[in-house]
Amino acid sequence: MKNPVTHSISKARSVQKKRQLRQILLLCAVILLLIIAMVVIRVSIMKNAMDAMYPTDSAVAGTTAPADLQTSAPASSDDSSDPSSAPATDTTASATDTSAPATDTTASGTSAGETGTAPSETPETTAASTGPAAILPETDVYIPVSSTLQTISHKARDSAYHTLQKDVQTLIDTQVGVRCGFYYINLQNNEEFGYNETAPFVVGAAINLPINTMLYDQVREGTLALTEIMSFTGADKVDGSGNLQNDAAGTQHYIRELSQLSIIQSDNTAAEMLLRRMDGIDSVNDSLKLISDFVDFRTPVTYTDFDHVQRSGKNRSCALDQAKYAAYFYKEYMSYPTVYQSLFNDLAHASSDWGVGSSLPSDVLVCHKTGSNVTFSSETDTALIFADEPYVLSVTVECADAVTAKDLQKQLGDLVYAYLHGCYS
Repeated sequence: MKNPVTHSISKARSVQKKRQLRQILLLCAVILLLIIAMVVIRVSIMKNAMDAMYPTDSAVAGTTAPADLQTSAPASSDDSSDPSSAPATDTTASATDTSAPATDTTASGTSAGETGTAPSETPETTAASTGPAAILPETDVYIPVSSTLQTISHKARDSAYHTLQKDVQTLIDTQVGVRCGFYYINLQNNEEFGYNETAPFVVGAAINLPINTMLYDQVREGTLALTEIMSFTGADKVDGSGNLQNDAAGTQHYIRELSQLSIIQSDNTAAEMLLRRMDGIDSVNDSLKLISDFVDFRTPVTYTDFDHVQRSGKNRSCALDQAKYAAYFYKEYMSYPTVYQSLFNDLAHASSDWGVGSSLPSDVLVCHKTGSNVTFSSETDTALIFADEPYVLSVTVECADAVTAKDLQKQLGDLVYAYLHGCYS
């Protein structure tokens, strides 16, 4: 006769094994369901993101601009015109200003043009039903991966860094008939120095970089979307760079297109429309002041220009502020790459082929925004440069000859690059 105890134990073990098997199968089923759910959610999120970035024709056709975009007034300003405008009376200039009369301020404070003037006051006599152009797929630009290591000692680098500072000062000081503001920020090790870095300048369309950074900040915060549509009005028109000024009243544009045009082509009217959407230059300036505020863009300043003429007016910036704005954008892009990628792409594709990175090797990525102002003989370039180390370089030059000004920017850019590259070669 079998031992009843042994039989009971065997039966108990069999039941236990069945229970364990059922538990394992149940656990596998739960895990499988969780994986399926995660995949479904991920696909849904990706689909929504793609739909937002590249809406279908039917979605585009059914999109209308928000009511406030159709009726809001242009950003208010007590200025009469853009600092890049055609000559006009400078009402803020001091009595000692012996220069030829010239406009000293911007329309709605944009200072966005290469050679633009104030918005036209021509009444809107025509209405267009033109819908916005489709948002085209983009080829993203990414920061090159550098695996090189510094080849010189820290002591040798310190010596080279001090030499760079002296060389920059000497190069600028030996220029005749030139006023120059310079600022360098190393985004890897926090080196930074400047020369005349807080001197006020008219920076032209270079101001579009911080304006667009604030735009993308609002995209990140969810207060606006790049797929919103704005309708062009006569009050948006700013002469100078760009073709949007020739639009018929009522022509529609996606905010994404306006942003791209303001960066790549320095379109003054596109920048003006963006400012209208963001409640005007004063509202944008309040946000910029939290980043850097050495020269308040909306507070009048008095200074002496390259030709020893006293100037007064607002809508000025400085090399230090411009560099800080670019460094802020870099930080935001590194933190939220999917949000700021389109702006990074635009900076990499800017149409200007001059500036501080114009003679660097082809494998060095230069993302920059330039600004030219004929009235004030000013050339500005603010650049994010990705060489052996990433860095920001902002240079504004006032000079009667634009070619000379741009050549000085190139020379200063070459000095900084040679210093950094020399630490790795």
